[in-house]
Amino acid sequence: MKNKLAAAIVIAASLSGVFAASGTAQAGEYALFNKPIALAYAPEAKALDNRFEQFEDFEEEHELNDAWLGMPVHSAEGELIGFVEDAYLDANGDVEELLVSLSDQNYAVYIDAGKTELTESEVAVALPASTIAGLERAEDFQLVQR
Repeated sequence: MKNKLAAAIVIAASLSGVFAASGTAQAGEYALFNKPIALAYAPEAKALDNRFEQFEDFEEEHELNDAWLGMPVHSAEGELIGFVEDAYLDANGDVEELLVSLSDQNYAVYIDAGKTELTESEVAVALPASTIAGLERAEDFQLVQR
């Protein structure tokens, strides 16, 4: 019992010496392995760089805007013919072709984007409904229930 008490006193005394010694050191005098520690600070420039800013900006007229997808499509006569299912881009990122599911049919057709115009509420196609129905069909298209 006396040995355990003596060991506890020795350990407590040695630990108090360590804490007392570190408490007397002044700022800037800290050392690790007898070598001074150099503190490094980050530059005061802004914390974030610009690489992701392109994804936060919203440009209403930008071709890659999701505004094309799901928009109602109207023929030259003003008749609702379907909805935009997909938009295909060219090498410059401009919309080249639209995949439009036809309302009264079980298939979708490809429409050249040069014959379309995106407005605030619809996609207007400069073709009559009968011509649109005869355009190239998408082979692997499956209409999802709306």
